[in-house]
Amino acid sequence: MNCYDCAGNGHTTPAVAICTSCGAALCGDHTRLETHDQNQAATPGNPSHHRTRSLVCTNCDSVLRAVAA
Repeated sequence: MNCYDCAGNGHTTPAVAICTSCGAALCGDHTRLETHDQNQAATPGNPSHHRTRSLVCTNCDSVLRAVAA
């Protein structure tokens, strides 16, 4: 599988990830790492903290940043 964004630019680059937002195949140059802190109540009075991550393409990254602003 090849990078969707590179193919649009006329290049063939192997994909290393899939965008969790739109599902496009991505190379390392077109992949952005998003991290999220999540707190969940595992049991009453004992919260559980997790840091999750997701890989998104540069297009989805710019849209998500604009929505968050």
